[in-house]
Amino acid sequence: MKKLLPIIIILIALSSLWVMKSMKKPPETRQVPKKKPVPVKVITVKRKPLLLPVHAMGTAQPMTRLNLFSEVSGKIIHAHPVIQTLGFFNKGEILYRIDPKPYELAVAKAKADLAQARVEFLQEQARGDIARRDWGKSGLNAPTELAVRTPQIEAAKAILDAAEQSLAQARRDVDYTTIRAPFSGILKQVFAQKGDNVSPSERMALLYSTEAALVMLPVPRVDLELLDLVPFPGQKHSAKKRVVLTDPAGPSNISWEGQVTGSSAVFDPHTRVMHLAVRVEDPYALKKQRTQCPLVFGTFLEARLFAPAEQEMVKVPRSALYKKNTVLIIDADQLYTKSVTVIHQNQSHAFIRDGLEDNTLVCIGSPDYFAEGMTVTPVPAAMEAETI
Repeated sequence: MKKLLPIIIILIALSSLWVMKSMKKPPETRQVPKKKPVPVKVITVKRKPLLLPVHAMGTAQPMTRLNLFSEVSGKIIHAHPVIQTLGFFNKGEILYRIDPKPYELAVAKAKADLAQARVEFLQEQARGDIARRDWGKSGLNAPTELAVRTPQIEAAKAILDAAEQSLAQARRDVDYTTIRAPFSGILKQVFAQKGDNVSPSERMALLYSTEAALVMLPVPRVDLELLDLVPFPGQKHSAKKRVVLTDPAGPSNISWEGQVTGSSAVFDPHTRVMHLAVRVEDPYALKKQRTQCPLVFGTFLEARLFAPAEQEMVKVPRSALYKKNTVLIIDADQLYTKSVTVIHQNQSHAFIRDGLEDNTLVCIGSPDYFAEGMTVTPVPAAMEAETI
């Protein structure tokens, strides 16, 4: 019995292990979920000929402004109604009238002086004729100038000429008492009213012409080259360029058209831009009956200028640029980088000349995580408005 005891113990232990193992639950198998592809917004690009746009900002101001001064001194006896209210006036209208009586008196005196000077000149001429005739009867040699009163005649003629000029000046002074508008425009500021006494050194008003508006546009050198507006050795440049102007704070369907007529011809040493002068004809639409909305002086404007010739390229939202000259494209639901040639970009769009073919899917906006060849889910995005 003692010899069988170890064998019995081993059998009992093995039986216990077998019972315990049969009662143990098998381990649960856990399936690792597959990562879902990252959704990305995409557009399908297409190459087409485009005019490259250049955007700039500027303020509408009058092409001509004039500080109005009086040519004579005196009391203002009449003022145009616009002097009281400000606003518009027409060319030739009387803005001010200065009391003309002192200048009319000066005209009368100048006429009397002229008549007296003419009499004295004629008298000297007669005296000279008598002196020459008497000298000829004397049989003497050629007379001296003094003997025939030549200096006296010349002096009388000079006095007569001066009297004529004095009368002309007196008449001009009478004309100067009536101050007319030199052009049609807007009365911006008034410094003299009816009843005031003015002198030639006092400013009376500030006038703005409504014939044309001027918009000065700051444009960087790279954009000037794109517009072909800066001449370089051996390179011709375009003449006047059409400019489309809009008010960023106004209705989007209202615009004005202008032309580049000149430039500052120098680069600003601080901002490195050159200012282009854009002329807009008849900004207040006063010359013709038109439905055009007036372009009010002081309006802040956005200008669009265009390159002189079309180029075939792809236009994409600026958010499509992954790096300076790189975009993200989708091929077979996988994301890759693609090198491109960006020839121009503005606040909203980038213009790509090389690197993209038609129907290429381009990612808009960079995903939070990127790895070359990662799987994505393309989500079509609406292309931004075509206004450039």
